[in-house]
Amino acid sequence: MRIETSADFIVEGGSRSDELLGRLTLVPTKTWNAGDRRRMGARAVHTRAGWSLRSPLPKTATVAEHLRALLVALRPHRRALKIVVDQFEGGFSVGVITHGAKGPDLYFDQTLLRDIVDLGADLDIDLYSLPDTHAGEGHVDRAVL
Repeated sequence: MRIETSADFIVEGGSRSDELLGRLTLVPTKTWNAGDRRRMGARAVHTRAGWSLRSPLPKTATVAEHLRALLVALRPHRRALKIVVDQFEGGFSVGVITHGAKGPDLYFDQTLLRDIVDLGADLDIDLYSLPDTHAGEGHVDRAVL
């Protein structure tokens, strides 16, 4: 049994990512423009520009640990982020894959929740449950994480 988690803070809006980046001093993990393909070889395209900052923690960290790590990285930029999130759209995107496991720990204390709300950010958690037989066989779409 195994649980893998990842988390990103994502800002989307407008048609070009430089519209967003010009307002922030953060160095994103990934950027895209409206019309860019979502993944290499995919037909689906982004309808809005965006950037994301990925949690630096390993996939064995809990959801709350990933969120706290992102909040620490975002804290020095809080004022600018709040303006950007108010004008565009911003939030935390979490992916959890369970391999034969019961499920992830999804407890969030008041401080964590308050910090997310104070940014005006959304919180999206996607849960994927796979039987243990798929663990390590390469059947998981790694782009999810």
